[in-house]
Amino acid sequence: MSPKLEEGDLLTGTVATDLLGISAAQIAAFEKRGVLNFRTDAEGIKHYSLAALKSLQSPSTVFQPVPELKAAKGRVRVAELFCGAGGLALGLERAGLNTIFATDWDKDCIDTIRSNRPGWGAQQADVTTLNLSDLHGSTEVLTGGFPCQAFSYAGKQLGFGDTRGTLFYDYLRLINQIRPRLIIAENVKGLLSHDGGRTLETMLSELRAAGYKVAFRVLRSQFLNVPQKRERLVIMGVESSFGSEMYFPKELLAVTNLGSALVQVPDSPGAEYPSEKARVMSLVPEGGNWKDLPEDEQRKYMKGSFHLGGGKTGLARRLSRFEPSLTLTTAPAQNQTERCHPIATRPLTIREYARIQTFPDRWEFSGSLNSQYRQIGNAVPVNLGFHIGIAARVTLGEKPEVVSGHTLLELVTGT
Repeated sequence: MSPKLEEGDLLTGTVATDLLGISAAQIAAFEKRGVLNFRTDAEGIKHYSLAALKSLQSPSTVFQPVPELKAAKGRVRVAELFCGAGGLALGLERAGLNTIFATDWDKDCIDTIRSNRPGWGAQQADVTTLNLSDLHGSTEVLTGGFPCQAFSYAGKQLGFGDTRGTLFYDYLRLINQIRPRLIIAENVKGLLSHDGGRTLETMLSELRAAGYKVAFRVLRSQFLNVPQKRERLVIMGVESSFGSEMYFPKELLAVTNLGSALVQVPDSPGAEYPSEKARVMSLVPEGGNWKDLPEDEQRKYMKGSFHLGGGKTGLARRLSRFEPSLTLTTAPAQNQTERCHPIATRPLTIREYARIQTFPDRWEFSGSLNSQYRQIGNAVPVNLGFHIGIAARVTLGEKPEVVSGHTLLELVTGT
């Protein structure tokens, strides 16, 4: 007699195959596509969510709106560098942290922050000339998604000089001015392998030399209440005198699909396709790409690239409501990274872009249409910021009362 299963049960791959008829190859494919997560037991055996497996077997056409996560206010104060359109800062605010300063060189980003959060003290500035000595002693957390330029001498063990001429150098300089208890830096996953890993190790070494215990994790947004496959490398550093233990968000087992972001989206401006491209995109099914076009259309659309081989699955790509969106770029209709609406034959609009990044509908973006797409595409998803914020508060000794949403945490000891 088969055991009675509950939606919250976890199943091994073998049990899932026996009870649900899902093959090991299907499970592996779901994992590779970034739509299935797992927990590993002490023996290294993977366990999958029954509810997640069933939803992948029979996707529902009824989508619930992405939750607006929120926690009660705490005492932790934050300054943010490279704040962009405010995705991370808004997520931290919802987690109960208090932003007292935000800066970016982009005027439109600062106008966006000022119009939505005048109390954040947003300042347009060149970080290379910025002085934040006045925040010393009043700021517990410094955050920033610093741009990652190639270091001229990365990995040659030249000390602080390794980073001179890069924005990370100024990030370090401002850390030493403010001396926060906790630093949070986020960047693209590619930083892990940049220059054979030497760039990241240079950064970590300099943070240690500045007096911080450091650790990092790659977080996948689709498993943290974000309807988008977006991987971010998150670095935390805690001041050595404060300890070495840090908390990171632990990915949930449930994925958030694009359909959840497209529930009753307000009308808004958006990019448009030329008539010929609109005709071609109308032939692509939901979740498909150029390979789903008739062969004569493939040859015409791809031109010389048709014979080059390789995946090129971003070309003529139509998104699917039943999976997380692909990572948003700074424009929704670039040839190599197409982001066509799953049903309508058009690029995603501004408000759809914002929904996928989990900005609320009331968050308005300043500047031209292209600038708004760029601001949203470069942002940290708000819900990802929420989970990072809860982890930060617990690291600093607070016990936040979560009003909505739920964050799992992983304890990490920094080095």
